[in-house]
Amino acid sequence: MGFDMVVLSNRESFGKLISLIIIICHAIVESKIIEGELRTTENWAFLTRFCFLSELGVFEYDIEYPKEYRTQNILLYYDERNQWPAVYKTNKTCREKESVLFVPNGQVIYLNETTFRSGCFDSTDDTLNGWLHCHSRRTFQSRRERWWFIAISNCDSKKGLYLRYRITMINDEHNLWFKHFSADQLYILQIDICFLVLYVVLLLMSFVEMQALRARHLFHRTYALYLMSVILECMGLGFLCAYYAIYAQEGTPRIELKLIGKVLEALSTLLLLMMLIFIAKGYTVTR
Repeated sequence: MGFDMVVLSNRESFGKLISLIIIICHAIVESKIIEGELRTTENWAFLTRFCFLSELGVFEYDIEYPKEYRTQNILLYYDERNQWPAVYKTNKTCREKESVLFVPNGQVIYLNETTFRSGCFDSTDDTLNGWLHCHSRRTFQSRRERWWFIAISNCDSKKGLYLRYRITMINDEHNLWFKHFSADQLYILQIDICFLVLYVVLLLMSFVEMQALRARHLFHRTYALYLMSVILECMGLGFLCAYYAIYAQEGTPRIELKLIGKVLEALSTLLLLMMLIFIAKGYTVTR
């Protein structure tokens, strides 16, 4: 009866754990090259955020939109109390949200042909007649690493906002380890690689010990659970390393790799906990 209760408890924990991982992996998409289409009846809309390194961050945009929606603006807020926290999820009007920005600092980019350095011109694509095409880049300079929040606005529009965009955010474009990673994500790949190497070494040592136990007829199911836990952890770290390696090169996430990696790591932890529970219940090598 006690054993059945342990198994049922572990099944419930497993289901909750998998559900939590799926929610987390779908909620946090770490893409630092984002592209898509924005269409809304609102005059102000949030696009994305990124933590830029001081004097190394590069923000590049490629935007197309119909001239009837001009002039749409790119708004660049940073993480000070009087900037992004003062406008996000508030009842302020579009004008009030723009008023906290300092235009001479380049925090507002007017997407029209007359604005210097906006990179806007009439689209040369025959299928986009009457559209503007804007392409340019900015370098972020600050005294420290800083979160920047990117929004789109057109406070004079009666139709809302409409544009197609591709935005690239880079930290140190000459360093592959830093390039597409937000400042809060630096060294994730290096740390995962180090742990993968350590777990591979542990796995090899565990196989050696398994052979020694079998030779002495002492190989037990609890050790099999431990061994499977280490194998799943190695596989999970392998998928996470692949995810971050591709992300470092391309800047776009392969979320399925991360999801598989997280699920495998969760299964590894679950098996290890099961082993500890069985040992605590007296299911040991002496039985």
